Formats: sequence, C-alpha cells, structure tokens
Amino acid sequence: MTQAKKIPIQRATLAGKRRMVLSADNIAKLINKPVTDIISMVQHSSLRLGIEYTYDDKSNRYMLSLATAQTVLALQDTPIAWRAYHQITDFLQSGLKKTF
Repeated sequence: MTQAKKIPIQRATLAGKRRMVLSADNIAKLINKPVTDIISMVQHSSLRLGIEYTYDDKSNRYMLSLATAQTVLALQDTPIAWRAYHQITDFLQSGLKKTF
C-alpha cells in the first residue's frame, strides 16, 4: 500500500477567528478533480461565506474549514476522498500534537 499524501492544513480567518483550513485547490489535488468542481459545489451549497469557507484575496484561493472539507470529501464517495477524510479526523483526534 502506498503512503497517503499529507493533508496540507493551513490557517485562515473564519468567523473572526484563526482557524485551520484546507484550500479548494489542495482538496481538488487530493481527489484528482478539477478545482472548479469543488468551488462550484461550495458556492452552490448552503455554506456560509466567512463562516464555513472564505475567499483569500492574497492567494486567490477558496479556504474551507476542516468540517466543510470533510463534507466535500464525503460527497465525492471515492476511496481517495475517504482516505483524506479520515486523515483529517486523525489530525483532529491527535489533539494537534503534530501541528504542521
């Protein structure tokens, strides 16, 4: 079995607080989908801009909260997506001992 790609978790401001996030670009790379598919899914959902996701003007990317990223991954329902979903869960359950 091959080693899974490391989840590129970053920090961004969501709901006025610094939160851990994943960019739509990185999610798309992890699951081998066009980034436009991920962005379209987020924009046409009931997700709230500034709370579950944000647009970062500096990097020109959409940043998703970890919960939102997991939702996007679960909706893909592929082995690769589920592996990334579980990696986020493991990261959260580790108590952030191995942060970045």
